[in-house]
Amino acid sequence: MSPLVLAMLLSAVTGIGVTLVLAGLTPSSPALDAAVARLRPDTLRPERGRTTRSSELTRTERLGSWALARTERYTFLRAPEADLALLQIPVEVHYGKKVIATFASLLACTFLPMLLGLGFVIPFGIGMLFAAFAWFVPDLSVRDRAKDSREDFAYASVSYLRLVAIARRAGLGLVASLDSAAHKSDSWMFLRIREELRLARWAGETSWDALERLAGRTGVPELKEVADIIRLANDSGASVSDNLLARAASMRDRLLTREQTAANAATSSMGIPLAALAVLFLIAMLIPAAMQLSPG
Repeated sequence: MSPLVLAMLLSAVTGIGVTLVLAGLTPSSPALDAAVARLRPDTLRPERGRTTRSSELTRTERLGSWALARTERYTFLRAPEADLALLQIPVEVHYGKKVIATFASLLACTFLPMLLGLGFVIPFGIGMLFAAFAWFVPDLSVRDRAKDSREDFAYASVSYLRLVAIARRAGLGLVASLDSAAHKSDSWMFLRIREELRLARWAGETSWDALERLAGRTGVPELKEVADIIRLANDSGASVSDNLLARAASMRDRLLTREQTAANAATSSMGIPLAALAVLFLIAMLIPAAMQLSPG
């Protein structure tokens, strides 16, 4: 193959790859009805699935739908859907970001070494390795963010239970206490609880069943514990504000103990790097003395 043909081929492939990446990164203007539908709560949002018209999807969502249809049968390629539900990230958008990251890594790690004259086979293998790694990078980022969000949600659940107990002590009914406590903060955790309680009221469900369903979707066991405590309080029929406060204090102490254990483990793990640094420092101090004492 002549150098001119090879250069034209590389330019064409690079241009196509750059065009795909820019098309995925460039924001588009979705239809107004689709944008409003995405703002609805998950329990009221219609399932789009494969029946959704392609005109209602952004470019990133189209890429994500294409990737989702071809990878959902493989378990190890699936995205953490529970974490995406907690962060309220559409699955199609997440898969679209995975596709963009994969193609960008493949193109960059393949053609840059080729421009340095390393041939095609070795750069292509390097590009495939980096592309495989880039496919899972968005999943790792989502898991880290979801872990932090679950910690925040756990503490918010304890605060919510304390607010419910205070409202009960003020003379409100149990259902009214749940609704009143959910309106005491505008943080995203309380907004999720408030939204779930509103949907339960429209659907004729009990508030504690709604909280338990939200705990199952978000993977926050502390919220399920709150739902169980409130269900027990409803069954008892008595004024249980003191019991609710005691259970909230117990949950808070357990969360603090878990954080303290994690902090102690992190402090202990720092001993190995510090010991290694001390050994290297001693070696650096002893080498010049050893060189002066050695003959010749």
